[in-house]
Amino acid sequence: MKERLKKLLALLMVLIICVSTVGLNVNAEEKSTWEGTITESVYETENYKVTFSLVGQWEGGYNANVKIENTGDSIIHNWYICYDSYNVISDIWNAQVHSYESNQYIIKNADWNRDIAVGESVEFGYAVYEKFLGFPTKYEILDKSIETSTEDYSVEYRLDNDWENGFIGTILITNKTNTTIEEWTLEFDFDRTIVDIWDGVIDSHQGNHYVIKNTGYNSNIAAGQTVSFGFSGGGGDKTIEPQYYLLSHVTASDKEDVNIEIDSDKDGVPNYMEDLFGTDSSFEDTDGDGLSDYVEIYLTETEPLMQDSDQNGILDGGEDADADGLTNLVEVTLGTNSTKSDSDYDGLTDSEEVNIFGVDPLKYDSDNDGITDGNEIILGLNPLNFITDGVTPDADRTFEQELDASKIEESLLNDKQVIPSIKGNVSDNINSHAYLDEEDVYALNDNRAAIGKQVQVTTDYNEDADVRLYFDCSSANENLELLTICRYNEGNIIPCDTFKDDHTLWTNVSTGIYFVINVEILLYDLGIPVDKYTTPISSASKLSTSVQADNDGPRVVLSDYQSIKLDQPLSSDGYNSDSDELTDEEELGEAEEKDLSTFLEVFLKAYDIPESLYEDQTTVTVYNYTSNPVLTDTDYDGIDDDNDTLSTSNEFKGKMHYTIDGTEKTCNVDFTVDYRDLFNENTAYKKDLSVLSVLYASDIYSGNYIEVTNGVVGGSDNATSFGKLFGLKDVEDIRISAANYTTDKDDVTEFVVGHRTVEYLGETREIIILSVRGTNSSNAEWSSNFDIGANTAEYYKATGSEHPYWTNRSNHKGFDVATNRVLEKFEDYIERHELNASGVNKSILITGHSRGAAIANLLGAHFEKDNDYKAYTYTFAAPYTTTDSNAENYKTIMNVMNTDDLIAHLPLKGWGFKKYGKMYTISVEDSYENKLGTAEEGTFEWLLGYDYNNDGGTSRTINSFLKIASSREDLYKIDTSSDGKVNIGNRYHTTQAGADTRCTEVKNLLENVKLLRFCKVYVTGGIIKYVEVNYSPAYLMQNLANMASGTGPLTGYDTNGVYATAKASFVASSGFIPGGFIGGMTHPHMQPTYYLITYNNFEPLKGE
Repeated sequence: MKERLKKLLALLMVLIICVSTVGLNVNAEEKSTWEGTITESVYETENYKVTFSLVGQWEGGYNANVKIENTGDSIIHNWYICYDSYNVISDIWNAQVHSYESNQYIIKNADWNRDIAVGESVEFGYAVYEKFLGFPTKYEILDKSIETSTEDYSVEYRLDNDWENGFIGTILITNKTNTTIEEWTLEFDFDRTIVDIWDGVIDSHQGNHYVIKNTGYNSNIAAGQTVSFGFSGGGGDKTIEPQYYLLSHVTASDKEDVNIEIDSDKDGVPNYMEDLFGTDSSFEDTDGDGLSDYVEIYLTETEPLMQDSDQNGILDGGEDADADGLTNLVEVTLGTNSTKSDSDYDGLTDSEEVNIFGVDPLKYDSDNDGITDGNEIILGLNPLNFITDGVTPDADRTFEQELDASKIEESLLNDKQVIPSIKGNVSDNINSHAYLDEEDVYALNDNRAAIGKQVQVTTDYNEDADVRLYFDCSSANENLELLTICRYNEGNIIPCDTFKDDHTLWTNVSTGIYFVINVEILLYDLGIPVDKYTTPISSASKLSTSVQADNDGPRVVLSDYQSIKLDQPLSSDGYNSDSDELTDEEELGEAEEKDLSTFLEVFLKAYDIPESLYEDQTTVTVYNYTSNPVLTDTDYDGIDDDNDTLSTSNEFKGKMHYTIDGTEKTCNVDFTVDYRDLFNENTAYKKDLSVLSVLYASDIYSGNYIEVTNGVVGGSDNATSFGKLFGLKDVEDIRISAANYTTDKDDVTEFVVGHRTVEYLGETREIIILSVRGTNSSNAEWSSNFDIGANTAEYYKATGSEHPYWTNRSNHKGFDVATNRVLEKFEDYIERHELNASGVNKSILITGHSRGAAIANLLGAHFEKDNDYKAYTYTFAAPYTTTDSNAENYKTIMNVMNTDDLIAHLPLKGWGFKKYGKMYTISVEDSYENKLGTAEEGTFEWLLGYDYNNDGGTSRTINSFLKIASSREDLYKIDTSSDGKVNIGNRYHTTQAGADTRCTEVKNLLENVKLLRFCKVYVTGGIIKYVEVNYSPAYLMQNLANMASGTGPLTGYDTNGVYATAKASFVASSGFIPGGFIGGMTHPHMQPTYYLITYNNFEPLKGE
C-alpha cells in the first residue's frame, strides 16, 4: 500500500513538473512550491496592495502573477503600475507593457480592466524565458485618470423620444477649455434603466449610478467641441433626468509617453501582434522559409508558422503570390510588392520590367519623360531613353490613337441613336488622358431637336491638341446633313465646326459637354419659318411647343433655347408666373439677339438652298435668365429661386466632417442635388446620385456631418439638417430600440427619412430619401453584424427558435431583422404624413454605409418589387447580405465597393453570400493612392491630406475565415477538433472543487459577453484538471464583435489553431490594435474614401 502511494505521489510530481515546463498557471490557493524558493512577495500601502506570485517555474524561465487590490476609499482609474525588475518580460496577458527602460517597467491596464473599484482587485500575468533573478521592487500605482474641473465642461441631457414602455435620450458633453479633453469618462446618477447605448460604453452600473466611457473613436473632445452618446431604455417617466455628473480624463502628458510599438526582433510586427499570430517575437523569420514574419503577415499573406503554407512542396519564399513571374523571395529582395503583379502601377508586370525590359520595377517612369514605362512600350518607345528616335523628345511626339471602349461609359455605348468615340493624334497614351461620361443636361430634355445622350468629355490635353469626338449616327434615322455637334456651356448652346463622313459626325474638342442636334427642328421650334423652304418640313411637325406654332399665349426663348409660356405678357408690371416672390422680368434678365447663322448654314446646305434665296430672320431674341419664371425651383435642388443664390446651378461645395482615431477632421466635397434624377431611369448607375447618396450615408453618423458652404449655407451634427437644406419636409431621425422588442434585441439601427413633392415635365412625384446609419460603437450592433444566422437546428439551439422579424432565411439574420423593423417604422412614417393619400407616384432614394449599407441593400430589394415606388438604391461598403440565388438579377441597386475594404467582403462569398443588385468595384490602393510624387487631384492624399494606410491583408483574412467554416451552416456546429478547444487563461487545478469553481467562473464570464451560447464548457483532465471551452466558429464571430465594441479583453478571449490565426488576421486588418491605431481596414472603409470613389466615378488616375 505504501509502495503504491509512493508511485502515485511520484506520478503526481511528474505531472506537476510537466505542467510547469510548458508555462501553465496554477490557482493561487493551489500554487506549487519549490524547495528553497520563496514564491510570493507582498507590497502594501495605505491605498493599495500588490501581491507578486511565482505560479510556474522551469529550468529556462517562469510564469508570474501580479494581483493589485484597491484598499483605499476611492476608485483607482485607468491604472498603471511601475516597478523595477531585473528580468525581461516575454509574454504578458490581461495587461500591456507601457514602457521598459533601465530595468524599470510600467505596465498598463488592458482597457477592459482599467478601473479598480474600492475593495476589488485585478490580476495580470506574464512569462519570462530566463532564470528568476529576484522579485520586483519599488512598486508604485499610477492613477492616470483625473477629475475634470466642473468649470471646464458642460453636460446637456436631451430627451429625444418617450413612450409608454421606453425612451430615447442623448447626453452631450462640451469642452469649454482651449485644450483637448482626452480619454473621457462620465459618471452620473439616473433613475431610469439604460438598455442599449451607442457612441459610448457602459463601464459599470450599480443601482442608479452609471459610468460611461468613450468608444475609442470619440475619446477626445477638442477645444470648444461637443461629443454625444445616445441610449434607450425604460422605467420612470420623462420628467426624470440624469444628475450629479462627474467627468474624468487622461492628461495629454500621460498619453504622450505610451509606447505600444515594442518590436523585439525588429521585423515590423509588434510583440503583441506576434503573440496573436503565435510567431516568435525574438526571431524575424519564425518558420525559417526566408520570408520575415512581417512579409508573410502583411505582404505575401502566407502562414508565418509554416515553411510551405499550401503544402505543395515549394517553400513560401519560392512561391509566386501575385503570379507575375517573380518568386516571393525575389520580390522581397527587390523591394517589390509580392501581392501586386505591377508594384509601380506603370502597366508592366514586375517580371516584365526586370527580365524583359530592364527597367526599375519600383519606378513608373524610368526615364523621367512624363510617360509611364508601360505606355512607352505600347507606343513603341524606349522607356530607358527620353528621346527614343534621337531627335524629338518622347513627350513631344504624337501618335494617331483611339480611346479604348473601357474609357467610355457603358450607357453611351448602348445609346440607340448616336454612339460617341474619341480619336486623336496626340502624345502619350490617349487612354491615360481622356474618358467619356454620360451627362444629363435637363435644359435639353424637353428639346426635341437634341439627338441621343449628352456626352461629358474629360481630357487634360491642351485645347489646341488634336482630340476629335466622333458620333456614329447610323442608328439615328436622321438626315445626317441636318445634324451638327454642339457644345453646352453655362446655359448656352454653341454649334461646333462639324465634319461628316458616311454616317459619322466629328469635331475637335476639349473638356466639355457635347451633343448632336437636328438644326431644322431647332430652327423651326425657335420660330424660324424653315418649313416654307421645304415641303413638308423634314422630321418635324408643327407642334405647340414651338414658338412658331403657339398662338394661345405669350412665349419667350431662354438662352439655352428652352421655349416657355408665361401667364401674362411681359408688359404686365410685376407679374409673377410661378409665385416665387420674383417677377418674371427679374427672373428672365436681359434680352439679347442670338445669331443663328451657323445653324442656318447647315440647314441650307442640307437642302442645297443657296444662301441668297434665304430671306427670313437670322437671329432670335433670347433671355439670359437668372431663373426660370415658370418654375419656383429652376434647378430642382429643393431651394426655391427666391432663396437660392445660384438658382440655375444645383452644384454645391462643402466639407465632410468625420472622426478618425478620436480626432475630428474635414475634407472638401463637391456634389449635385437634382430631384429630376429621381424621375429618370433607375437601372443605370448615376454619378450625381451616387455622390449625393454617400454624403447622406455619412451625415447620419454621430460626429459626422456635411457642412454646405455655397448655394446654401448650413449643416450640423443633427442628422436631419442636411436634408432640410434641400427642401425635404418632415425629416425624422428614427431609432430602432431594443426596448421595443422581446427577441433579437441586438438587431437595432437608426435611419433618417424625409420627403418632398416635385413636379417635372407634367408629372408629380413624392420624392423620399431614406438613409440608414452604419454601426455605432454598441456591442448590440456589432453582435448583429456577426449574427449571420442559419436555418439549422444548431443555430436555433444557440439563439432560440423565435425570430419573428427574420422573414427571409436566405438573408443575413441580423441585417434582415433590422431591415424589417425599419420597414415597420417607415410604413408608420408614410401613414402619419399621409403620403399614400395623395395618390401621386413615389420615388425613393435609399442609401447607407457599412452596416447601414447592408440594411439599405435589403431595403432596396424590397422596394424594387414594390410597385408603389420607383426605387434608387446606392450602398457603400456593404457587407454581403444574402445567399439568395437570384440576388444578382436585381437592377435598381448599385453597390459601391472598395476591394481593399475587408468589411465589404464579409460574410464570405465562399459561404455562398452575395449582395442584391449590381457591383461597382475598384481598389483605392491601386487607383487612387498617391504614386506620382505629388498629391494630384483625385488621390486619397489630395482629398484627406495624409497617406492611405491599407493593411493589405484582405485575402489573408478571408482565407483564414474559410478555414474555420465552409458554409454559413458550419458556423454554428461545435468544432470537436483540437483547434476548437481552449483552456482560457491557461489555468490548471489539482482539486475538483477548484476546477468546478473555475468552470462556473468561465461560464459566467462567457455568458456576460454572449459567448456561452456558442460553446460547451466543462472540466476535463485527470489528476491535473482544467476547464475546457469547446466552441463553434460562431464563437469567434461573437468574440470579434466584442473586440470591436470594447467588450471584454481587447484581444478577445482565447482561441486555438485556425481560430487564433483568423482572429489575429482580423485584428491586423481592423485598423485598431490594443492601445493604438495603424490604419488597416479603417482607411479603406471610412466614408471619405467612398466619397473619393464616387467623385472619381471609378476612373483610375493618369498613369495608373
